[in-house]
Amino acid sequence: MENNTKQLTIDQKKLFVENFNSSKSNGLRKAIPLYFIEVHLKDGTKRSFRINGQYIKENNDYCFDLGDSKFIETIWNELNPSQSNTKFFIKDESRYSQTFLTEFKARHSVYETVSLIDDTIIVNNDRVGHIIIPTDLPLNQQVTYQKTENSKKQVLTVKRINYSTLEYNYYEESNGQKTNQRQGTADLEPVFYFGAEGTFEDENENVYGMNEYIDSSEKDCWTNIYLGVGSIEKSQITYGCETDRNLFNSKLLTRTK
Repeated sequence: MENNTKQLTIDQKKLFVENFNSSKSNGLRKAIPLYFIEVHLKDGTKRSFRINGQYIKENNDYCFDLGDSKFIETIWNELNPSQSNTKFFIKDESRYSQTFLTEFKARHSVYETVSLIDDTIIVNNDRVGHIIIPTDLPLNQQVTYQKTENSKKQVLTVKRINYSTLEYNYYEESNGQKTNQRQGTADLEPVFYFGAEGTFEDENENVYGMNEYIDSSEKDCWTNIYLGVGSIEKSQITYGCETDRNLFNSKLLTRTK
């Protein structure tokens, strides 16, 4: 892929500074950067940022949450209005949600050709370096994750309904009463293979790779479902909005069935 450099407009510079200054710390995340921004200060010093989706980092892997996974992508597209001539081939659109397909095309518009064949993504006809969509969860079977702590039980059930999407139901139970109930459908982060989901570290310093599924059906809010990669039987659910990006974060849950 060609490496292009563009200078931000005055308005884009102001918007970037505002969003970065209002971003919130999000902990350690490993991810391959999709965009780079260099800021040259008046005193001659330079700050270099790496961005993947809504996450931005500077000198190490501790990142900040910009709150909008499309913020930097939108800036880039504004600077390259006629850039995308990507040819897409999708074998069977019924095997993915329309929300996922829309996001998938938007996030892959920097390539010449992209094929989506069942669980396989082929970029620029590179069949050797093809990408596999995670299918660790069985199709159309309910899987449960939970954690019990101080008589409080947290339960997340998920069911993968196609290659891109899962149904989820979450609740907390204490003394027979259910609270914080959430349910809906969530779609796989389209560039999951870049490590956009990052890694999670528990209180014992165990590190888990997670795939991220996103429910953005509620205006200006999102529910994120994180599921362990491969044989990692861990999960987490988070919920946030533009006004408060950390309204809810579950404990790290363990698969039970």
